[in-house]
Amino acid sequence: MTAQLGFARTEIGGDLALATAGAGTTVQDVRSAFGLGDAHGSPFGRVVADFGAPVLSASGFWLHEAGAGVLGESFGGLPAATAVTTDFDLGVFKFAAVYELPLGPITLAPGVAFDVFALDFRVAESPGNREEVDEILGLPLPFVRATAPLPCCGLRAVAEIGWVDLDVLGLGDDRFVDLEASLEHELGHGAHLFGGYRWLAVDAEGDAAPDTVLLDLAVHGWFVGVGITF
Repeated sequence: MTAQLGFARTEIGGDLALATAGAGTTVQDVRSAFGLGDAHGSPFGRVVADFGAPVLSASGFWLHEAGAGVLGESFGGLPAATAVTTDFDLGVFKFAAVYELPLGPITLAPGVAFDVFALDFRVAESPGNREEVDEILGLPLPFVRATAPLPCCGLRAVAEIGWVDLDVLGLGDDRFVDLEASLEHELGHGAHLFGGYRWLAVDAEGDAAPDTVLLDLAVHGWFVGVGITF
């Protein structure tokens, strides 16, 4: 069993749209329209349970940001050119089960991951005139993890990738990508340091009754921390 606790500094970018169901959706940039996109810190945690077959893991972090912008297009009932304030919360949780296949110095571990995105996006012109996108997306992804020791410094490289094209929100093919790369340094007595970078992309369209929501977002940033194996 390995437990990791650390600090993640992430940011969001991309486009978002909200329109009356059946109407066309025109995306707009989250930075200019909603004042989002700065990097923010949050706790990061991961637990890995090695049963030999399978190896199970769970990780997660929470991103919160507030901003102000001017809508370039209408957003639900808020018309274009409206000055708005925004509150954004995104929880990202990943659960994975893999089977390790030693291939010389490299260990390849294919399996399946289940990513959960808890999105709460609140846009307001005034307290009585606001729109909200509150969605929880959970989806399975084909997943593979690769680990390999580096020839110096007691470092180990870890890379993970999950990718799927799947109709999750109900209006067509949606694309989800989850990439992560990190380095681990053993300290002895079961402890290690780790640091890395993660990139998540969500491209999806679906119903958020009574509206249609379109997400084309990327969340990315680095993380560092310490882990203990026992």
